[in-house]
Amino acid sequence: MKNNSPQKQAAISWIILMIGILLAVIGAMMAKEYRVNLCLLIGAMAVVGGIVYHLTMMKCPYCGCSLVGYRPIPKECPKCHKKFEE
Repeated sequence: MKNNSPQKQAAISWIILMIGILLAVIGAMMAKEYRVNLCLLIGAMAVVGGIVYHLTMMKCPYCGCSLVGYRPIPKECPKCHKKFEE
């Protein structure tokens, strides 16, 4: 089985979100007269993509139980009780 630990998936989704937010802020600062520019649009799409990635990929690699909403990320699955690889 591949190393699909929830910690790794959470880190990837946070990286996508931070890149999207950075692009959106840069795009908003470059926008003139309340127009949407390409950088702002790409940043907004990256933020939405990061959220979708987080909601779909934060699950147990063994049973598929969703781990969205668990803070902090558990060390084992609350449903099947198998430990996650680091």
